[in-house]
Amino acid sequence: MTFDSKELATLDGFDALLLDDIGYVQQNREEMEVLFTFLSERYERKTVIITSNLVFSEWDRIFRTR
Repeated sequence: MTFDSKELATLDGFDALLLDDIGYVQQNREEMEVLFTFLSERYERKTVIITSNLVFSEWDRIFRTR
């Protein structure tokens, strides 16, 4: 799944964004980089709520650095 800039702008228009059960489906590196960049740009501007069944110590499986 890829997003273009118009779709990302639409998502950014919401006051709150809910990412439910992140990590349930493993995304490829490019998809996660888009998500990370999007979340970084929203940081301290708008609300983001993230849920996951993974314990926090396993979140590196979602936001991999390698």
